[in-house]
Amino acid sequence: MAASSFGVAAPEQCTLATEFLTGATDCCIDGSTAACNQALDERAIPTLYSSVTLVADALASTASPVTEPTVRNAVANGLALLMLDVGTGFHFVLVEAVSGAAYTIADPHYINPVQTDWGTVSSAYGNGSIAQAWRVHTR
Repeated sequence: MAASSFGVAAPEQCTLATEFLTGATDCCIDGSTAACNQALDERAIPTLYSSVTLVADALASTASPVTEPTVRNAVANGLALLMLDVGTGFHFVLVEAVSGAAYTIADPHYINPVQTDWGTVSSAYGNGSIAQAWRVHTR
């Protein structure tokens, strides 16, 4: 999602899975294997984005949680990638724009971007919280 926002050609998800998931091989042939069908370690996010000529800077740490001003600033200078803790695992969304109180979210669960408020975003659609976030931008 982020690569297309910047007009950068991104490799297929199966190619990224093969490259970035421990033990994954030939995910483009059979992506349903346990090794190919697992969560990405969030520590690999900067390297993954670097592979498509983008930069992903962490916005928070365990000592400082993700705040609304931090996300607004990230979007003003790129995009914000959010890792949402939805209680049963993690879900990634991309904040593409902020206008007033409306956040435009690209979410793989929806075909088109959705607009919502900070409370909905920060509570992971009412299911949890933001576990980590990155500002994604060009070099």
